[in-house]
Amino acid sequence: MEPLLIRLANEIRQTLHLVIGLLELTTEEPLSTSQLENLSHCKASADQLLRTANDVSELASSEPLAPSMAPFSLICAIGEVVDVMRILAERKDLELRCSLDSNVPDQIVADKDVIQGVLHRLLENSIKFTDSGSIAVSVTSRAVEPNSSVLILEIADTGTGMPSEVLASHFQSSEVPLSPGLGLPLVRKRLSEAAGEFSIIDSTCDGTILRISVPISFVAGGASRASKQQDELSSPDDSFPLKLLVVEDSDESFALFQAYVRGEGHRVSRALNGALGVEMVKSGEYDLVLMDVHMPVMDGYSATRTIREWETRSGRTRLPILLLSAEDRLLQMRSGALVGCSGYITKPARKSEVLRALNHFGKPAATRAE
Repeated sequence: MEPLLIRLANEIRQTLHLVIGLLELTTEEPLSTSQLENLSHCKASADQLLRTANDVSELASSEPLAPSMAPFSLICAIGEVVDVMRILAERKDLELRCSLDSNVPDQIVADKDVIQGVLHRLLENSIKFTDSGSIAVSVTSRAVEPNSSVLILEIADTGTGMPSEVLASHFQSSEVPLSPGLGLPLVRKRLSEAAGEFSIIDSTCDGTILRISVPISFVAGGASRASKQQDELSSPDDSFPLKLLVVEDSDESFALFQAYVRGEGHRVSRALNGALGVEMVKSGEYDLVLMDVHMPVMDGYSATRTIREWETRSGRTRLPILLLSAEDRLLQMRSGALVGCSGYITKPARKSEVLRALNHFGKPAATRAE
């Protein structure tokens, strides 16, 4: 059942790659106010379907996600989530408050995605099931060792409380959600993989109190070199013309890519399968290759491995090869690293993500050409 659910999630992401991309391109055209509003609703629905597909894939996977430990500002990370969720709360005339205890450190080392993702999920649920009143987030910490602590976040709302069957499933550690959505099982899974805990302190008709705890360590001083390097990687560079090879069997996906790079000055060639992509790399001069994973004749992983072996035998410089796939990001990273991929773009990919990747990974090739 797990491989089937993961495969279905991949197929949904593949389709959404076209839907979200075309919606984004359409909003760049002159449109009436009502058309823009309709497109906005369509995009919100597509984003929700993408979150559901990602949730199903993550819950169905038997492999735990490797924690991504890095230094960051806790105050900024929590503030980013609360600021976004406050907008949703205000639409229902709800007050969303956040308080941080004075003993909570700002610069910490932890999995930022887990902390932000879990907080986002729980606040989303609280807002959804609270019709009036307020939602309060309190952040404290408990020292464990001189350089480590446990971060504690409590979310208290004045909603109607959780249904009895949902509470029962939680305390029985059931992995099957008994309420609409996949929020609580996903929260529990993510925290478990990060050595954290999730607990329901209280849930009655007067409201619910939830608590999450995550181990953290401290960072002395400001941002680390690693975080600065990540900022540099995330910052888009000025575009420059590249000779690109797109190995993609889907006409729709290739057309979307062409629309993304239109006006950038890039020269784009296409291979319909991995075997043809290998031959075109051997006979042509390209700055960068975008490699779809699932193709006929030869898949993207096999094609990339074949290209790397040819480069080694012929003494050639490694050509940047980016995976372009709707597969789970962790699977892409692991499988891609084994065959020598330079990076990856996960479908659905937005125009800004594609252009940023081209600018970053294409720069070494452009520099060599000069």
